[in-house]
Amino acid sequence: MTQEKNDNNVGLSFLSLKCVLFLFFGGLGCILAFLPLHMRDIGLTGNEGRIVSIVAPCIAIIGPMLVGPLSDRWGAGATQYSRHMRGLLSTFLLVGAIAYTSLLFVPKVSRLQQRNPAVNFLCTSDSGYVLQEKCEDSECYDWPDDNFGSLFLSHCNYSCSYNVTEPPSVAGALYSTKSPNYHDDVDIDNDEEAGSGSPVLEEEAESKNTYLGKPNNEDHSTKKTTKAKEAPPHLCLTSSSKTMCHVYTKFSEQLTINVSLLPSPATILYDTKWCRFPVSDKVSCHMPPGYQKCAVMCDLLDPYSRQNSLLVDAKCQKTIGDDQVTFWSYLILRSFADIFPVTVVALLDSCLITATRDTQVGIGSHLAIAALGIAIFPPVSLYSYMTVIDLLGISNPTVPLYAVPIITFAVLSVIAGIIVIFDKSMPLSPVDYWLHSNSGSFVVKGAGIETVAVTVVLVLLGTLWSTLDSYLPWHLLLELKGPELLVALTLTAGALPSIPFLCYSESIINYCGHSHLFITAFTFYIIRFTGLVYFVNPWWILICEALEVFTLGIMWATAMLYMKQLVSRHLTTSGQALAVIAHFCLGRSIGAVLGGVLSENDSLIPVYQISAVVAAVIASLYFIIYHCCIRPKCLRRSTATGYRNPHAPLQGTNANGTYTPLKVYNRRDQTNNNQQPNRY
Repeated sequence: MTQEKNDNNVGLSFLSLKCVLFLFFGGLGCILAFLPLHMRDIGLTGNEGRIVSIVAPCIAIIGPMLVGPLSDRWGAGATQYSRHMRGLLSTFLLVGAIAYTSLLFVPKVSRLQQRNPAVNFLCTSDSGYVLQEKCEDSECYDWPDDNFGSLFLSHCNYSCSYNVTEPPSVAGALYSTKSPNYHDDVDIDNDEEAGSGSPVLEEEAESKNTYLGKPNNEDHSTKKTTKAKEAPPHLCLTSSSKTMCHVYTKFSEQLTINVSLLPSPATILYDTKWCRFPVSDKVSCHMPPGYQKCAVMCDLLDPYSRQNSLLVDAKCQKTIGDDQVTFWSYLILRSFADIFPVTVVALLDSCLITATRDTQVGIGSHLAIAALGIAIFPPVSLYSYMTVIDLLGISNPTVPLYAVPIITFAVLSVIAGIIVIFDKSMPLSPVDYWLHSNSGSFVVKGAGIETVAVTVVLVLLGTLWSTLDSYLPWHLLLELKGPELLVALTLTAGALPSIPFLCYSESIINYCGHSHLFITAFTFYIIRFTGLVYFVNPWWILICEALEVFTLGIMWATAMLYMKQLVSRHLTTSGQALAVIAHFCLGRSIGAVLGGVLSENDSLIPVYQISAVVAAVIASLYFIIYHCCIRPKCLRRSTATGYRNPHAPLQGTNANGTYTPLKVYNRRDQTNNNQQPNRY
């Protein structure tokens, strides 16, 4: 009777802990899916959003780094530990809800009339400049004194239909940013007519069966054409005493020059449609005989999208609101808010480890409940709001769509915090701080090196996870044009299949081994990245997300149990905090950096391609190092010391034929309290 009563009490106490896990991780799934879209919704640019994604995880390190050791230190007072832990958990849950809610009050900035003005690069024998179409109701861009960047030139050719000493009279096609065909040669009538006409596209002239200055005779045309072919366009840049020339031929794809631009003076603003920005550096183009009144004209490749392009800031846009206030206020509030969820994850992981340590209940069932919350709340909250809006026929709702996930997270975190405060039966048992005084016998020598190795592995896994998930909502909505609900369903597709695996996660880990499961995670990242490269239908992305059961679900259960074995019991929370810092802070920040650097024109396809190769390299190296170096060494050491494996039924008889149980640290023999801990 007493045993049944104790089992019932344990079940009730675990019920409250599962409720907290269900609510908190359900809300966490909401903000993970929609914070990238919320940044764009309030007016942050792509580069500003990347900066936030990089900086916020770095600042979030502060939370678990401070709270982990503090929680372990409080374990010295076992009678007060439960109260202290409840205070920490409830505080971080409630303050985190407030911090994320504050993001809804960041002033929104609107960028109207944003477009890419037509632009070309022109160069004569003594100067070079950028000719750019003016924006509506605005002056020419005022370049700062320290501007310096790259111009990516293509399709350079001689143009004799443009006189650089006269104003352009046709606002049109000459200044388009793309020219599909390369022109080997140009025919001009004579030097007097060259440059006296209006600028027109050579393609347009050809379509009308006319030529730029139709030659008077065939011989003259052949002579001019031969000269052009013999002397392809030369662009020379002079800095101090050094001159470097670039030659553009019909086989050239791109010429890159690094220059600075000067403001467009009023004296050379011939009309209200064009701005001419002189190049401050000494730029000149060699002109062949007979072409002295011509100019070399080049198109500019992606002048407004490449990160290193000098013209990125010169595109047309009308801003309503203060973009600097919006960016800095969002960056500060977001960096502060991200401290709390990662700290709560570390505390809850520690609670699971300590609460299930001396019971028959494993951590797998609790993690399955957390995955269930992630699977349910993001799509349900978003779909419910969209349904209500449609039923009521509200065209301009007061609450923006991307504010709903943030509000959902705040509400669920508050409810979880209230449960933690008032449920004093929650199993928040103290860590075994008393072990610290046992002459260090439970700090196994050599475990520090393996702890560092596991931390590095978690950083690499976190980098791949962030490279994929940090910008995935942008990929789905901006590139593949998927619906908002699909973003929420990606969380469901990843979490729902994880539930049965997590329920038996400890058995899976005992059978497969920690390192094998880490290698499996890297392997499945290869498949996920490859699928993202080739899937053009946004709904097919759900197949890739279903593989997250191995890249995040089972992987994180493995990391928790591995850290449990590697660190001393009195440092349980610090060990879990280290795992959180490695994967969800450092790895997340590094992944955001790589995703931002490797993306081209806001396209994430190059990121996925490179990440798939990186994951393949890491998985191969990890497999080789483990099976050729680490595993044989551990086998020899285990045989020499005579330690027996508590997983003896698995040793040598399991189906995979290669499994060798990894070392377990800091475990007492249950039959002899004076015996030294097993290490195997």
